[in-house]
Amino acid sequence: MVVHIQGFPGRHYCPRMATMNKPCYAAIKDLSPTKPAMIFVASRRQTRLTALDLISYAAAEENPRSFLHCDDDYIDAVAETLNDKILRHTISFGIGLHHAGLTSRDRETVERLYLEGQIQVLIATATLGKFELSVKTKTRCTLNSYL
Repeated sequence: MVVHIQGFPGRHYCPRMATMNKPCYAAIKDLSPTKPAMIFVASRRQTRLTALDLISYAAAEENPRSFLHCDDDYIDAVAETLNDKILRHTISFGIGLHHAGLTSRDRETVERLYLEGQIQVLIATATLGKFELSVKTKTRCTLNSYL
């Protein structure tokens, strides 16, 4: 196992979290370019903000859907079944959200897509519960952005 630790200055939570998103994206691209990666954040709001930042960084590269490992038509059909509007958007880029504000069906869909390798990135709060063990065995790179 290899452990990388990187600190970020700043006393205020929101600006500090925003400065962490680009290094998180770079770490995924460097340490786990095609394997599952998970980012833990402290709040539901932060899952959304982190996901949207990752999408914007990916859009700057030649393949904005590099975290998506299934057919576009398939993921679009799956996205239509989701209740959460932001999740419908992020899932189409291969980035899933997992937090207590999602319906159980949305969480189960994200879990299934992640475990099957159809989406590469999972941004989660501490809501993983019984799903956590399965995820840990599948995940190649874990980033904790709320220590």
